Parts: sequence; C-alpha cells; structure tokens
Amino acid sequence: MIHLHVHSEKGSQLDGGSRIEELVLKAKEIGSPALAITDHGSCAAIPDFIAACKKHGIKPIPGIEAYMTKDRTKKGEFLKEYRQKLCEKYSVKEKPLKEFIRRIERHPDEFEMLAAELLQDQLMNMEVDLFSFQQELVNNIQQLREDVYDYLSYDNYHLVLMAINNQGLEDLYEISSDAHLNGFYSHPRTDLQFIQERNLGKNIIATSACLGSWFARLCLAGREEEAKEFIRQAKNTFHSFYLEKQATQIPEQLKLNEIIDRLSIETNTPRIVTTDVHYANKEDYKAHDILVAASMGKCVADEDRLHYAHEFWMKSEEEIRQVFHDDEAIANTYKIAEIVDVDLPSEPLLPKFPIEEGDSTDAIIRKQAWDALFTYALRKQIDLEVYSKQLDYELSVITKQGFSDYFLIVSDFIQWLKRKGYRVGPGRGSAAGALVSFMLKITTLDPIEWNLMFERFLNPERIGYPDIDVDVPYIGAKAVQQYLKERYGHNKVAQIGTFGTLAARAAIRMFGKTLGYSLEDQDRFAKAIPDRPKITLKEAYEEEPMVQHYAKMWPDWWNTALKFEGYTRSSGVHAGGIVLSPEPLTKVVPLRLDKEGLVTTEYDMSWIEKFLVKFDILKLDTLDLISLTLKNAGIPDFDIESINLNDPLIYQEIYNTLNLSGIFQCESDLFRGIISEMKPNNVKDISVIVALNCPGYDRGQR
Repeated sequence: MIHLHVHSEKGSQLDGGSRIEELVLKAKEIGSPALAITDHGSCAAIPDFIAACKKHGIKPIPGIEAYMTKDRTKKGEFLKEYRQKLCEKYSVKEKPLKEFIRRIERHPDEFEMLAAELLQDQLMNMEVDLFSFQQELVNNIQQLREDVYDYLSYDNYHLVLMAINNQGLEDLYEISSDAHLNGFYSHPRTDLQFIQERNLGKNIIATSACLGSWFARLCLAGREEEAKEFIRQAKNTFHSFYLEKQATQIPEQLKLNEIIDRLSIETNTPRIVTTDVHYANKEDYKAHDILVAASMGKCVADEDRLHYAHEFWMKSEEEIRQVFHDDEAIANTYKIAEIVDVDLPSEPLLPKFPIEEGDSTDAIIRKQAWDALFTYALRKQIDLEVYSKQLDYELSVITKQGFSDYFLIVSDFIQWLKRKGYRVGPGRGSAAGALVSFMLKITTLDPIEWNLMFERFLNPERIGYPDIDVDVPYIGAKAVQQYLKERYGHNKVAQIGTFGTLAARAAIRMFGKTLGYSLEDQDRFAKAIPDRPKITLKEAYEEEPMVQHYAKMWPDWWNTALKFEGYTRSSGVHAGGIVLSPEPLTKVVPLRLDKEGLVTTEYDMSWIEKFLVKFDILKLDTLDLISLTLKNAGIPDFDIESINLNDPLIYQEIYNTLNLSGIFQCESDLFRGIISEMKPNNVKDISVIVALNCPGYDRGQR
C-alpha cells in the first residue's frame, strides 16, 4: 500500500501532527516502497520530504492538497453581492441564509426540510390555495437548490495533485504560487480553468480527495450528473485522474465510497484508497487532537471545536482491509508510484546580468575593474604592480567560478541606490577583502591598504558562492526591490521566506492554555524555563530544578510540549534575503505573499541557497538616522566617506569619552570596558579591539 494523501507539520501547519522524518520512517515500517506528501495548499515541505525519502530508500511523490474553486478571481465582495441577490430573490435575511448554507454543507440530505423552513415566511404571505402553495414551495426549493449550489461552487474545496516528473513539479509550483499570489481568499485557491489554460496538468496526477472536495459535495447531495461532469473535466485537465476512497468508518465517507465504486464503473475512472494521513501512528491521535485545538485557540474541553475522527494515521494494508477490500484501489496506488520520478536541482541557478548581444559579463567586469584601478592610481599613490597582480588574480577566480554576473548585479543596484540619494553602507564581512569589490564600488575600503584577505571571501580551493551583505536604509530597501523587479522581471525576484517554530516557552504557554491550565500556572511554568535564546525543553529540564518539578507535576502538559517543540507554527519573511533568478522563479521554487504583500519564497534559506543565489539587502536604521541628522544640521549633501578616520577628535571626544551609543558592537558593555582601558587613538586600534572580541571568538583560548 502506497499512501498518497499525507500531511506534515511543516506544510500543514498546526494540523499535520507528525514530522516528515516520522512519516517516512512509518512508511518504511509498514513496507511501503513510496510515499506522497500533500499538504494543504503548500509546497513548503517538499524539499525536506524528498531528501528524507532519498535518505531512507523511499520513492518520494511530491504533491499538494490544493484548494479549488470555480473561479479563483472571485473573492469576498463577489460572494457578498451573490448572497445579497439570494436574499432579495427569496425574501430572506442574510444571517438565516448563511446559517442555512453552513448547515447544508455538512448535511446535504436535509436540504428540503431546511429550505422549507427558510422559505415558509415568504410563501405564507402569498394569497394562494393549499395546492398552489405546495407547488410554489416545491418550485422555490428546486430553484434555491440550483442557486445555492452555484454559490457554493465558489467556496474552497480540496483536490489532491501529485507531480509525476520534474516538469510536473514546476507546474505544481506555478499552480501553488498563483493560488497564493492571485487566488488567495481565506486560503490559496486555484481553479481548473487556470490549470487548463496554461496546460499545467499534463504532468500531474489528480485525485478527487476527501469529504472536503467539490466532488464529494456533489455526490453526497445527489448531484451525480454534475459529479460525472467534474470527472470528465478532471480527466481532460490532468495526466490522469483517480477517484479517492478513504479507509475510514466515518458514515459520510462510507456512503461516498459506495458512490465512488458505482461512478468508477459508469465513467471508467480508476480508484485509489487513502487514509488522509494527519499523524504517523494510531496512538498519536490524542496529541494531534490537542494540536488542532491549539491551532484554533481552543481548549480541549470546549464543545464547539473541530474534532477529527480517530481515523487518520498511516494505516498498514492489513488495517485498510479491515475497513474494506478493494484490490484494484490498492494496486492503483502502486501504479501511480511506478510512473513518478522527481528529484531536486543539483546546482543553484545563477542570476544573469543584462548585457548587449555579443558582449559577455566576464569582459564587462574586467573592463570596469581595470578602469577603476587606473582611475584610483591617478588620484592616490599606490604600488600599481601589487594592485594589478591582486586584481588579475581575483578576476581570474571570479570569472572561472562563474560569478561575474553576481558582482555586476550587486554593483549595479548599489550605484542605483546612490544615484537616487539613498545612503549605502561601506560594506561589511569578508566581501571587504576583495579588491574587485572596492573597484566596483561595492565596498569603500581598500583591502590592500588594510591587509584584508580575498580568500576569506572566495577561496579557489574551496568553491563557495559569494555572499555580500549590503546595508541600506529602511526606505531604500523597498525602493531597491522594486528596481530589481523592473530590471530583471517581476516574476524573477522575491524575498526569502522563513518559518516560525514553537520555542520552549511558547510551547509551554500554548499547550498550557489548550489543556485548560490557569494563566497563573502557565506563567509560572513558562517563566521557569531559563530566558536564553534557542534553549530547548530538554536543556531547561537538565538545568532548572523548578522545570523538573513542574514537568513531574503536569506530565501530560510537559509531554505534549516536548512532542511539539520545534514544530512549524507560522511563515514569515527573511529580514534582508532576496533571490534573483534568470528564469521565472516558479521553475525552481514556489511563492507566496507575506503579511505585507511582499512576494516571498515558500522555501526558507536552508533550501534557497541550494537552488538559487541570494542577495542580502539589510535594512539598517543607522543609515536613516545619519541622513536625518545631516538634514537637520543643514548639510544633507555632506560626503560622509570623506571623513578622516584617524581624526584625533573622533577618539578624544567620542571613543575615549565612551560616547558610543549607536556605534555597532562598540556600544556594548564589553567593548566599553575594553575601550576605557586601551584608550584607542586611531582606526587601527578600533579594528584590533573589534577583531579580538568578535562574535564567535573563543576568548578563553587567546
């Protein structure tokens, strides 16, 4: 048995109850040679999933459980207007209508009874005989049924999509990205028309999904002709389409399974079986129930909350056969696995600097660098032979490793920022050790004068991708992003996404609330965890006796927090990381929108660096402060780079008076003490102080 409908904690946030590794190991335990991942509207877990499957000898089948609707462009205002028209047509108020619609979504067999109750006030006002009244009621109920089901077709429904090859994975990325960027309304939504128009389904297998699908809604409402039409459309859209039975004892699912068996024959559509996996093991049900309650801000004791049936673990074939025997449906899961062959890119996709036909970026970077060196030699006395030898060496490394485009892109957007009047930092990190960086005005410090090493930045014996941090003011960060999109293409530039996970204290507070413990107990337990970044619950237990005390006092609370510590709870955006691709980004990564509407990758830095080259454009409010200070002083055009770094007044009136607020690193108590004792009087003294006490340096081994 191959499980083809599976949710993970990373992609189905606070709903998937198991980590990817747990799911893969469970598949291996029950003898499955392959496994799918189909998180809710998200591709976020796919690279971790593929890597874990490869590690454990399981064939990966990447997919999503997409949110489908009739027309992804129709959103809140359209639905509101639709309801208003229904209210006017049937002389009902919106609140009763919405309650009626919610009820029949779950209980379509009650439509006639509920519709009669909804419409009776309108019909009672009609001056007609009993026969006419009954006839009018029947007609109105029938018309209401058509109108309501048309309205419901714009709701969000599930459809499982799985890539069969790398092209299918790209298509999956495009479907998911468009759903987030253009179709989002409550959930990231797509529609069959979008997939058909762009021919995105030819390398994707689809299944009819769960009880939350449009197909299931139609079947359970007795609208089988429409269900057959849906099957026909799906077959015309995707590589292949399967009707999905689920091995659960849920009454509605048992009824749907019977309808699927019949429609499978009538429409010549193959069947598969799944268990809609939300947690790996049967005994994980209670923990998953707590997680779901927590995700909705509920307490487990609340009656008005979502409960999953105790059915959604990764069942073995024997457990599935205890629900029903369907050899064909089980065999089809193997057939799907056999045709799937998907892998991740082996090398990052390098960005391209725009050039004229017949030109080359290697030639451009050489010309710009050499021109800059000769100009530098004309205005400053340098050993040209030393500089020329170093520049030639660096250029040979850069061009040989294929990084000319990267340097030209960084230099280009820095010069654009400066032309537009934005202040840019002088450069930080190992990039300042490259003479090429200095010549291209990426940095403002002469690395030869300061004895900086190029090999700390790029080492020809240890190939690594360049990483240049560029400090810009807050207002400049948005401006440069817009510039990059206009220069390279809006579909080729995005912020890098991040994931927020449950830290130790947060896990204690979250599950304390869910399990019904008092605010006082939550506060007491959480504050017992030492206030240290990235501390784990295990470390806290080993270090702090009070944590041990509370863990023994409240074992259910403690064990729940332990299980879900580190789980993905939210998606965010990297402070400064941007990716730029030579091709549309969706060929490499899926996209989404962050809370501020910025286009962001669904993958975080750990995977982005394997697929693309990142650019760090870091927002630094000190640059905004400098600009405001100069403006208020009446000298906004002052060239700050012209300041003599060895001006005695800098050391007499700033450093040696410890007036260090706002000076990076030096403002801390550690540096204040060192500076107070050393009495620096030039910039080299400051560089020594900072170098000896830089973050990560083990001062105990000096």
